[in-house]
Amino acid sequence: MRQAVATTATLAAGEATGKAQQETSNSPSSSNSRRQAAAAAAAAEAAKAETVETTVTLRVEIAVEAVRGVQAVSRETATGEAAIKTASRELS
Repeated sequence: MRQAVATTATLAAGEATGKAQQETSNSPSSSNSRRQAAAAAAAAEAAKAETVETTVTLRVEIAVEAVRGVQAVSRETATGEAAIKTASRELS
């Protein structure tokens, strides 16, 4: 979900940058267009940073879940091994 939001923000910022650059090329003497282009470029950079942050956050969350899964399997394995040892002693 967060990645989709960040991707949408990146796309929107990219579109804004493109429009501002087009306006700047249409009227190169306009300082307002240059400011709009700079603002759009800054927005695009912020959206990219947000996308990277979201991607890193999601990767960390996935890694944490993977570790939890391994820990759960490890506990289950230890429990199973203990049950086998107990059953083995009872059978001997």
